[in-house]
Amino acid sequence: MELIDGRTVKDILLLLEQNLKDENIGDENEMSVDEDDSDEEEMGDEKTSNLNGKSKSKNSNKSNSTPVSPTNIPEDICLDDVQKSAIQTLISNLDSQNITRENISDIIKLLSIEIGTTLSVMHSNNIIHGDLTTSNMILSSDHHLVMIDFGLSQIKVSTEDKAVDLYVLKRAILSLHSIFSRDMFNWILSSYRRQNRKQFETVMKTFAEVELRGRKRCMVG
Repeated sequence: MELIDGRTVKDILLLLEQNLKDENIGDENEMSVDEDDSDEEEMGDEKTSNLNGKSKSKNSNKSNSTPVSPTNIPEDICLDDVQKSAIQTLISNLDSQNITRENISDIIKLLSIEIGTTLSVMHSNNIIHGDLTTSNMILSSDHHLVMIDFGLSQIKVSTEDKAVDLYVLKRAILSLHSIFSRDMFNWILSSYRRQNRKQFETVMKTFAEVELRGRKRCMVG
């Protein structure tokens, strides 16, 4: 088996969050890099924010997350080759340089595009990962996103399974990277849609149903 030279997306995101703390970019309750904090997600006691809004703590009797629908997903996002190259250089030097809010936003946007595109290609070919977390994604040294740990994967045409894959990914991001969660997942979905418009609305309709069931389970306990 060939070893992949790179680091997990989880490690990259945790390093970005630590950079925000260490460099005092904002205070403890204002660690983000986006522009709009008016529509934050409600996620129980988890701290959450978009990439530029203020993070907040919600009461535990709230629902776990704001439902996602095709109408609140941003338009197609993309980066040109020059932008990609600059961001890839930032990622390569994360350990040796200070980065700004804008840098962090750009890095997360690039990661989101790569994740959404890769997952969309997998689902177009009816490959269900089964355990989508940022620990199971590696950004290689040549800046390609590689999915790993296919122990729970299946070949299925079911829209339900594809929606559950997305739901597992969203929950993983909310759990481990809540400070970046809203924008990151929306950017992932935007890229997912761009790669596979034919199935997108059907998958998202089922995703909304899966998410609703998950929120009801959390409310009931």
